[in-house]
Amino acid sequence: MGSLKMTGKAPCAALPESSCAYLLQELKMIWDEVGQEENERERILQELEQECQEVYRRKVNSANMSRIQLHQALAESEAEFTNLLLSLGERSFPGRVSFSSQRPYCIIKLRKTART
Repeated sequence: MGSLKMTGKAPCAALPESSCAYLLQELKMIWDEVGQEENERERILQELEQECQEVYRRKVNSANMSRIQLHQALAESEAEFTNLLLSLGERSFPGRVSFSSQRPYCIIKLRKTART
């Protein structure tokens, strides 16, 4: 993640009020108005950057945990499906369910075998 930089420009009307760039510009204007010292500005900007990185890390960790749980649920469902097939006397097993990013449905490929 890039570091936060201050520019000498005033807030731009094109920036949405909720954007980080707008808020950073507003903070700079306040600092200019109250005479905030440069070393204090840098310290605060470093804190902001660290807090942003921490928030992103938490979000990435959360998304990763969700992905792990999804993979675990999928593995459990595949095992349950295999057990159902075994209980029905199937001797062959289906291929893994594949999801296409272009189609919103899944395809299950089955291998057909002759029953004895």
